[in-house]
Amino acid sequence: MLYRVRIQSYFKIILLYFVMFAALPGAVFLAVSVNIIVGIGLFAVVIYVIFIVTRSLKKQLVSYVETYEDGISFNLYDEEKVTFPWNAVTCSGICKYRKGSVSLFVYNEGADRFIEIPEHINGFSGLNRELSSKTRFITVNPSTDETLKDKLRDILELK
Repeated sequence: MLYRVRIQSYFKIILLYFVMFAALPGAVFLAVSVNIIVGIGLFAVVIYVIFIVTRSLKKQLVSYVETYEDGISFNLYDEEKVTFPWNAVTCSGICKYRKGSVSLFVYNEGADRFIEIPEHINGFSGLNRELSSKTRFITVNPSTDETLKDKLRDILELK
């Protein structure tokens, strides 16, 4: 099963796009009517922000988690692909943060790899069920000053 990132999760970034594209005519207006240097500077800043946001959003949207009968695979920002057979997964679980957010995680002790899966993935509950049926599944509730890695280290008694 393939689980992809939902674009709807990035509402604030999409809103930023609209604001930046709305600022482009303002920059051109400033360049033509008020001060060409200020207008060109604002235009350059807006284009740079649009470029950075586009690159970041693109990396997020190509990320996915794919499960197979014999394992799980992660495409991390289209830069690294990681695959674990189910029997190599030490544990997986759900992390419920105090702030209200939830994420899934997969830990492979043999490869010393830890991957956290945010809740803005399509089919998050399906992935949750699949992980709980195929791996040792735990629930982690870190305190506000504790990270998921630290809490997991304590639970699994790792160094």
